[in-house]
Amino acid sequence: MNNAFHRLQELRLENDEVRQTMDDHRDRFEAMRTRHQDGTAPKAVSAFNLFQTPAGLAERMAEHIPEDCHTILEPSAGLGRLYTAARLQAPGATIHLNEINKDLSRELFAMTEDDEQTLLTQADFLEIFPAGGQYDCIIMNPPFKMRRDVKHIMHAFTHWLKPGGKLIALCLAGPIRERMLQPMCDTWEPIEAGTFAKEGTRVETVLLTMTKERE
Repeated sequence: MNNAFHRLQELRLENDEVRQTMDDHRDRFEAMRTRHQDGTAPKAVSAFNLFQTPAGLAERMAEHIPEDCHTILEPSAGLGRLYTAARLQAPGATIHLNEINKDLSRELFAMTEDDEQTLLTQADFLEIFPAGGQYDCIIMNPPFKMRRDVKHIMHAFTHWLKPGGKLIALCLAGPIRERMLQPMCDTWEPIEAGTFAKEGTRVETVLLTMTKERE
């Protein structure tokens, strides 16, 4: 009986999450339509489930990059908000950007082609694994839909982060993420409501950091 009750609670939370995601996308695409009508839409491409990190939040995330960081990975790099902040914070580091979307990857290439210390791959992050050395630091704003943020964070932490390395990420706020991610975190910082409003979503998020134990 208790197991059935807990499963029912989980299903209700999942249904609430799906409903929130649908509402967020409805508002976002309406905002995009309005911007295109009044001529204020940005030149950069748009993509489903792309919610860019606000510049101020990207800077806050980049402040967590360790001073002795030499290699940085950013999965789901979008249109480069976190890359820009990370490059300013760690000007000497090699940065590897990964993005699944071809149009976004073209924009990223145009942005970074003169940066000899930046690498770019176009692939599904969940389907790739490191061929050589892993990374001192990972900074990421993963997709949130259907717990993909949890999957991306765990894939990054498990396979791509060096022992002793630091992961800096955003995730969706709520009890599911608290249960699955918070016990692994060094810091867990709820982000102010409305931070992503200009990016077309009302989702509440958390800024978290994790450190991987040295072997």
